[in-house]
Amino acid sequence: MGGLTYTGIAPGALFGPIWIVALWMAFATSVDVSLRWLRQRPMLGAAFGAVGGNLAYQAGQKLGAVSFSPMDPHAALALALVWGVAIPVLVQVAAWCEDLRPRATSSLDTGGA
Repeated sequence: MGGLTYTGIAPGALFGPIWIVALWMAFATSVDVSLRWLRQRPMLGAAFGAVGGNLAYQAGQKLGAVSFSPMDPHAALALALVWGVAIPVLVQVAAWCEDLRPRATSSLDTGGA
């Protein structure tokens, strides 16, 4: 939406640079394990996402990897809102996906057949 720009990528590009796409993919594959403790705590997940997401982007800004638009003073608020909603939703989607996975059974569970 124009609130932040990644260093070294053309304005208006559909995706971020490969390193941020890889980070998002790595994060998505680890949600079930790393954020399992938030399953029964959606409000804590929202707070964690709002604060942690913002801090991550601010760290990226200090490293020179991302810059916030000076014309958009609400970029930090938008990031807090997006990550505050995303974390509880992602945790619940991970729990739902885990419930869909078939459970491994041992030969003891099936009567030794």
